[in-house]
Amino acid sequence: ISGNTVGGVHTIDSTTLQGNLIGTKRDGTSALPNGYGVLLQVAASTVGGSAAGQPNVIAFNTGNGVNVDYASFGHRISQNSIYSNGALGITLTGAGVPLANDAGDPDTNAGDVGQNYPVITSASVVAGTASVSGTINSSASVSLHLEFFANAACDPSGNGEGQTFIGATDVSTDASG
Repeated sequence: ISGNTVGGVHTIDSTTLQGNLIGTKRDGTSALPNGYGVLLQVAASTVGGSAAGQPNVIAFNTGNGVNVDYASFGHRISQNSIYSNGALGITLTGAGVPLANDAGDPDTNAGDVGQNYPVITSASVVAGTASVSGTINSSASVSLHLEFFANAACDPSGNGEGQTFIGATDVSTDASG
């Protein structure tokens, strides 16, 4: 799904988008950009997944890799290779930058989108095993699925994209968030 002036994929219904090359040539590594890669609107959609062949490559688009509309909710964006886009890898439409983390995560926009992101305090690799430590501040007593990625180079925005999936963990917040 490449070479489109405005965008690659625009969903308005519940959609499953898996195993695609979005913004690349058939080889999956050469650029053939769209304006944006994916725009998720309205109904909950799934982009990627954990089974073989489910993750998408979303790269080289001139705008954001994945835009999530403020008025939509419930999307699952998982284990995709998102890198080398002209703007952020994943963002809320119109935000331009990640929303700042907020204490207790009391988002009040449509769909309550804007989940806080984890703050990584340390990372190391010992004998081929990566260990990551950090914190996440969210609503009280919720379960969250966190995914971690590596990139070949730092993103100029300072916020990064996720080129290579390296692992995931499920965490739960305590009663105070």
